[in-house]
Formats: sequence, structure tokens, C-alpha cells
Amino acid sequence: MFKLTLIIAILSVFLACGKEPRNSDKKNNRSNSRNSQNDTSVDLNQLMLKQEFTCSDLRDCPDNIARILIKDGDKIRSCVGVLIRGDQLLTSSSCLSRRMRTPKFNCSNNIFAVFPKSKNKEMEIAECSFVMHADQNTFENYPALWKNDLSVLKLKKAASRTIGILDPTGINLDETYSVWKIKTKDKFRASIHRDECRTIKKSYLNPFSDNKFSGMYVASACRLDHLVSGAVMFEGFNRIKGIFSKVMNKKLTDYLEESDLLAEKLDEYYHFSNTACTKYSPWRGGSRSVPSKCLEDFTFKKLDQFRSNFFDNIRIHKEEMQRIEEDIENRTDYFKWNVSFHHNRDKNYFEAHIDSARCIYNSDNWIGNYRSGRGGRWISTFASVELELPNYRFYNKLNRELKSVSILEDRELKIYEFEFNPYNAHVLKKTNLKILSKVFGRDNVRSIKSVDANCL
Repeated sequence: MFKLTLIIAILSVFLACGKEPRNSDKKNNRSNSRNSQNDTSVDLNQLMLKQEFTCSDLRDCPDNIARILIKDGDKIRSCVGVLIRGDQLLTSSSCLSRRMRTPKFNCSNNIFAVFPKSKNKEMEIAECSFVMHADQNTFENYPALWKNDLSVLKLKKAASRTIGILDPTGINLDETYSVWKIKTKDKFRASIHRDECRTIKKSYLNPFSDNKFSGMYVASACRLDHLVSGAVMFEGFNRIKGIFSKVMNKKLTDYLEESDLLAEKLDEYYHFSNTACTKYSPWRGGSRSVPSKCLEDFTFKKLDQFRSNFFDNIRIHKEEMQRIEEDIENRTDYFKWNVSFHHNRDKNYFEAHIDSARCIYNSDNWIGNYRSGRGGRWISTFASVELELPNYRFYNKLNRELKSVSILEDRELKIYEFEFNPYNAHVLKKTNLKILSKVFGRDNVRSIKSVDANCL
């Protein structure tokens, strides 16, 4: 019995020794992970003391642009803001984490702002008091569905800087504006730079931005830091037109690049909030009325519908289609043709096709081909003629501004065979006609009765 007890005790010790290192490793790993995270974090007060923030060009630099630093857990993020009242800083709501977008969120332990050293000002640090306003956007990855993406931070004390003006006149689309952005070297050093961004009207990325009071709009032809939202779009010296919110979603970028929908290489695209559409006011009791266009509701269904319209739009091909119709009409001596454009929805193109004949054309010029006998007194009652034409296809594709453009391809040939009665066509000025061809590569036969010689 003693031996059995001893054996069990030894086994227990052995098994326990076998398990302990694995549990210990897990604990140590978690501990090391926590320690490593803490090592990379920076105390907010230390972060304030080590800031270096300057203008890249001291002669041309708004002193009301701020670098906003946010401590969220163990992470430090930065954004751009602009002073709209002595103690109020406007930025993008996307700059803040979800929990910080709650009304009256106390940001004193999380956020501070740095105003740059400029020609006439020394660098200035302003501590955050609380979040005064933050737009709540349900569809996190779909800025086209948002009404706005702005937030306002209340500072503990007023900054001695120029006050930016929220321009109520809206944004002009398809125009170029100055955008003030921040280039970040690290947590401590950054500088203000100027760029030029072009706003885009009614693009595939945001088909709803079609007027100066669209709540969200798209800009491109510039380079903004994907990780630093809040860059400020100005008109003139100090009129705020928009705030940079988010870059174009990577999934959408990948989808377009892998598709056959692009006529040109993609640019970089940025969602902006239209400051004319914010209900927040730094003055009038904190709120203001906005144009009804700012308040339109958009849905996923409507977004999908508007985007599909970019590839169903036949109007963009109008001029080129008229030229093709004229070209086909003059390709044969027998008939004037009616040309239509068939829409292949699966492969996104319109194909030019002869559907019927408008009239018998100038039969005196070709009837000799069908006469026989002495003096050509006999005229054939059946003819089959083959006609070769380019297979014209019109594609709706997206240009560099993500707008629909017309692309014509005619790489292949399309063969038509038409059968008719030459005698009836020439003598009676009327004939039945059969057209054999292919549409989208599939056989197509059309029978047209009583085509006459009236081409008026």
C-alpha cells in the first residue's frame, strides 16, 4: 500500500511539473505583451512637452491649423483640426474613436492640440476639455451614405489664433481648392503643408454629391495621409469649405482595379465633409439651420442603383453613336439602314446592329447586277448579299475622376447577309427583306415586310 501511495505521489509531481511550464509560458507571454505595449506608449504630459510643430513655409501658413494628438488606450493617433472659435476646434468625427463620440465626453486625459510655430506666433499647446459635438455615422465604411462627419472639441482655454470661418455658401464641385494637411515624422514632430485638391461632382465613389450642398463629397488630384484625417479645405485665406474624413475604401479600390471597368488608372480619392451642411454653430447657441439638400437620406439600395447607372448610361455615347449610324448607312448601295444599339448587361456594353432597312436606295445603280437575257430584259427575283462591317461596341467605363466615359471598340468584324427580291425592289419599289446576323455572338434573324423606296 505504501509503495502504491508513493508511486501515485511521484506521478502527481511529474504530471504537475509537465503542465506548469505551459501555463507559466502563457502568463509570461501575456505579461511580456502588456509590458511591451506599455513600453511603446507615451504619457500625455511627456508627449506635450516634446512637441515640435512648424510651418513648412513660414510666409504661407494659417496659424489656426492644429495637430490633434489622441491617446486611445496604448495607441497615439494624430489628426488635423482648425480653430472655429477661440476655444473650439473643428475636426473629423472619424478622427475620434466610437467611445469618444459620445456627448460631453471628457477628453482632458486623452486629447490635446498643438498650434504651429509660424512667422508671428510661437508654438502653442491647448488641452482638450470635452467633446462638444460629434456626428454619429451608422455605416462606418460607407461615407457616401453619411450626412456629415464633423466633430468639435472644447478647449480648456482659448488659443490666441486666427478664427476660421465656416463658409455657408457650399462647395463648388469640379473645382480646385487649397487643402492644409500635416506631415508627421513621429509622435513628437510634424509640420503643416499646403496641397491642391480637386473636388469631383457625381463620381462612382459618391454618386450623390451633385450640388454645392451635398453633405459629403469626394476630392482627388492631391496626396493626403490616410492615417491623419481632418485636413482642412480653404477658399481664400480663411473660409473653411470642407474637412477630410476618410480615404476611399480599400475593398472598393481592389474591386475596381481587378475589374474591367476602368478606362484610366485610379488616382487617390478622399471623402470630405461639407462644412456648409453642419448643424453645429460655434456661435448661435450651438446650432443652425442648413439647406434641405444637406439633409437628404441615402440607402444602400439607392447607392447600388446609382452606381449601376454609370454602366447603363447610353447618353454618354450619343455623339459617337450618331457618327457610327452615318458610317453604316453609307456602307451599301442597296438600302438605307436603321441602326440600333443593343445593351449587353452582363458584359457592360452597347453593340451597334442593323435591325431593319429604312428604304430601298438608288436601285438604278445596282439593278444591272441582277439583269439577264437580251438587253437585260429579265430581272432576278432573289438576291443574297453579304455585308461586312466593324463590330462596334460602346463600353461605359470610369475615367480618372471615377465618372462614366464612352469607350468605342471595333476590333472584330460583323457579317450581315440580307435576302430580298431585286425585281420587286426596282420595278415595284417595294420588297420583303430578311437580315441574318449575330448579336452578342448569337444568331439573329429579322424579317421585314414591304420595305419601300421612300427615303424621306
